[in-house]
Amino acid sequence: MPSIPDVDVRVTDGALGLIDTSAQTTTAKVGVATAGEPNRVYAFTEKETLAATLAGGPVVEAAADSLNDAGGTVLVVPVSPSIAGTVGAVTRTGSAPSPTTPAITAAGTPKDGFDVVVDIVQGGARGVASFRVSIDGGDTASPELATPLSGSYPLEGTGLTLSFGVGTYIPRDRYAFSCTPPGFSATDLFAAFAALLADARKWKLAHVVGAPSTGTDSAKASASVALAAAVGSKMAEAARAHRYARALVEAPDVADKALVDAFATFVEPRVAVAAGYIEHQSALSGRSFKRSAAWPIATRAAKVPISQDLAWIGAPEGALPSSVRSLYRDERKTSALDAARFVTLRTVIGRRGFFVTNPYSMASSTSDFALLQCGLVIDEACAASYDAMLDYLSAQTAGRCARFPTRTPRRSRSRSGS
Repeated sequence: MPSIPDVDVRVTDGALGLIDTSAQTTTAKVGVATAGEPNRVYAFTEKETLAATLAGGPVVEAAADSLNDAGGTVLVVPVSPSIAGTVGAVTRTGSAPSPTTPAITAAGTPKDGFDVVVDIVQGGARGVASFRVSIDGGDTASPELATPLSGSYPLEGTGLTLSFGVGTYIPRDRYAFSCTPPGFSATDLFAAFAALLADARKWKLAHVVGAPSTGTDSAKASASVALAAAVGSKMAEAARAHRYARALVEAPDVADKALVDAFATFVEPRVAVAAGYIEHQSALSGRSFKRSAAWPIATRAAKVPISQDLAWIGAPEGALPSSVRSLYRDERKTSALDAARFVTLRTVIGRRGFFVTNPYSMASSTSDFALLQCGLVIDEACAASYDAMLDYLSAQTAGRCARFPTRTPRRSRSRSGS
């Protein structure tokens, strides 16, 4: 039926482009987005415009989380995703296999790290059988859908297409597979950071969204060290150019020992490395995905004053936001990475929720800036001092003239001929 005629007035927040340039309320995110221009700096103050501009992808989800809980301004730099996401093998569970048991396969290039689950509801052949599909491991699912007669079913917004094989589908059978998200190389990251550092706006913390996801645990950890070193070199370059800030890098999802061994000799006071993974609820879709512990750490850092310890149990903000659904790794139960200078998450006996263990940087153990807040405070002090002293550049004319003393004019000489 046609709708009743009416006037719809919508106000878009942030459309004027009046962006707060204070480093105290501004953070940056660098990572893969499904839209937008790589190596371009975008600024957002609310998640609706963010999603409309950059569509999706890990960096968009991370920025939305920060805006949803901390507010302020988030600068987002899409990185060129030279490492394509991959689709894992599909496994079936449920009824015993038979010659007529059909297969479901998946193809395409995933836009994020999806955990896809297909549950058969009504049995039968293609076109008769029905299913529900989830991209977040079964936490949320689609309505009941008919299996396509053609066998092909695109998963909207994921970059994936399911193919339903010929055969008889059995109710309560489950087909599941996982995807790795698209990634980037150190070269890709250098280009994105170059754009971020060339931008005039100030920010206090840059969160690199994404970690190496191919190879053995040792290979992933070694690749993570290389990325952290690349970020460290860019942060040092920024400091030399009077842009004082810190960076948070995500460690890969590997065994503790691989991380400890790989980062044992790594020292970089301007870089913190977050280890461990969480079940995280999206601020855009409400779905839950496995994400790095860096996500709530970066969001909390964006929300609180630079002087506040992120590990403060009694902080006015309380535990980490409710978007953290659970921990895959709890430092209280497995205490190995805190001593190795990683930023981790933990539970606390007697308190509900999840907390930062210690917000370490990768500085040496004797550094005054071993804790992230110490580095953020000295960064603000350096920025304020630099700004104050700029007024005195070229203020003393006498001093400048002393560098270039006035030369005595040379007298002309005349020669007489004999």
